[in-house]
Amino acid sequence: MKILKQGLSKAELEKKRKRTKQFECYECGCIFSADAGEYKFEEDYIYTTYFCDCPNCSEKAFEYIGR
Repeated sequence: MKILKQGLSKAELEKKRKRTKQFECYECGCIFSADAGEYKFEEDYIYTTYFCDCPNCSEKAFEYIGR
């Protein structure tokens, strides 16, 4: 396998994943921030999805980031 264009290093990628994220709850409209231990994420081929429970109404709040 040959890399054609270098992406983020593993250390840079881990740093990017662990920073504080801002969420907006679409159920109640609450906007809040969460630290790395307070939210989770899943990755697929197109998106990275960050999700966290809203501190106001306890519904799931999502943030989608395309690649």
